[in-house]
Amino acid sequence: MILQALRYGLIKGAASTALLLEYSDVLKRDANLRQFWATGDEVEVILGVLASILEPVPIYFTWRPQLTDPNDEMVLECAVNAQARAIVTFNIRDFQPVINQFQVKLVQPGTFVKQLGLVQRLAQ
Repeated sequence: MILQALRYGLIKGAASTALLLEYSDVLKRDANLRQFWATGDEVEVILGVLASILEPVPIYFTWRPQLTDPNDEMVLECAVNAQARAIVTFNIRDFQPVINQFQVKLVQPGTFVKQLGLVQRLAQ
């Protein structure tokens, strides 16, 4: 649903190069490929399409370390440098200790879809 909304321009998303590389690394792990029933090449195609619709974000400022997981730092840095209003993630707990410092909201995907009425908007 969120990917469709991005594709149709109903919402905007952003990614840094480092973040896209991290997505590639995680998604192409053997366990994930088996779970998704996909190949590494198919993941690269999907990430290429995603990269074409996301706003590229140069990272001018870093604030490390802020979070316990170094890979979460990439998400936070991308959001702050993009001046994003929200980080949409299932991983709310790991961001909560510092998120108020950066004026970025945390929202789970299902809540995000409901708040923006994406089901109805995509049905039109």
